[in-house]
Amino acid sequence: MRKALKWTFWILMLLAVAAVVWFFYYNYYFLAFGFMSVLLFVLMAWTTMVQLKNNVNHYKDVRKARAVTDQRSIEEYTR
Repeated sequence: MRKALKWTFWILMLLAVAAVVWFFYYNYYFLAFGFMSVLLFVLMAWTTMVQLKNNVNHYKDVRKARAVTDQRSIEEYTR
């Protein structure tokens, strides 16, 4: 399902870029700039989601490493 959503997203983005070009060609500047702002908003949202996912993964990795370190120190003192 994730792969299908990815392809759908890329096809819609390509159609939106084509629509911007088409609107500029036919002198519909208001609609072209509107589509450009929508594309900018989508890219900003996508970037935010990727950054949040990266932060979550980083937090999980740090927490996992800290748990391993704490376990080692407990084992050292209890021997």
